Amino acid sequence: MRALGRIRRSAALVALVGVASLASAGSASAQSVQFLGTTGGCFFTVGDCAPGNNVGDTSQGLTYTPGGFDVETLDGSATIGGNVMDNLGSFTSVAGNVNYTGTSFKLLITFTLPTAGQQNLFTAALTGRINTSGAGTIVVTFDDTPQFWKEGYYTYSVNTQKNVFITPGQTAYVTGIVTSAVPEPISMLLLGSGLLGLGVVRRRRKKVDEADLM
Repeated sequence: MRALGRIRRSAALVALVGVASLASAGSASAQSVQFLGTTGGCFFTVGDCAPGNNVGDTSQGLTYTPGGFDVETLDGSATIGGNVMDNLGSFTSVAGNVNYTGTSFKLLITFTLPTAGQQNLFTAALTGRINTSGAGTIVVTFDDTPQFWKEGYYTYSVNTQKNVFITPGQTAYVTGIVTSAVPEPISMLLLGSGLLGLGVVRRRRKKVDEADLM
């Protein structure tokens, strides 16, 4: 009976460890992460272009000015907002009724933090199509599919807003979202470890029960 009591206490301990491990994983996934970086961009009509970091460009009166950001995630995500101190760059236009059909824009987002590995910086490149709408408003439509990179157990992502509307004479900031999360397999691994421990305890209990019957 004493052996059975010890096994029951062990089972309870294993269960508590499993719960604590999963709780720890959940806390890690929601841990605040700092995202720090700068941008650059260029316009092109044929082929592609290679924007430089902190480098802007102008096309037919439409100008892109590089930006920068320093944000921290809350509950796994953060918005890179649309203001002068926190943005993915900005567009200004001094000309209305310009035909931008066939013109595209390449946005470069370089992260100083978090890094992709020990010394490597992650750079996301997103492309947008430029068109005009009524009253001379220019629309830059980005491919807003998130781009991912990893560092240790963490997976990060960044994506821009889909559409940026630029009214002549005004500034339109490019905004986006960054996320950070511990991959789900890590939580599943912790759960599996707890279940494995319970399996060991169950086998030991079975052996004790068989010994009592003898």
